[in-house]
Amino acid sequence: MRITLTYHEGRAVITRIPDDLGDAMMEIRRHCWNKSHVYELPAIAWKRALDELRAVAYGPKGGRSA
Repeated sequence: MRITLTYHEGRAVITRIPDDLGDAMMEIRRHCWNKSHVYELPAIAWKRALDELRAVAYGPKGGRSA
């Protein structure tokens, strides 16, 4: 599954997910256009990253944690 993110979006995701997923994102990326990168990971890896991001962003009742 390919996801296109800007440089800043990619850094924001990589700093908030586990190191093994972040390393995989950096290993399989391609520079695309001016400010974007295309990250290729299996769909299950993106699902795991999304779960980690949700855990950081939302509290136990579904509201924003910050």
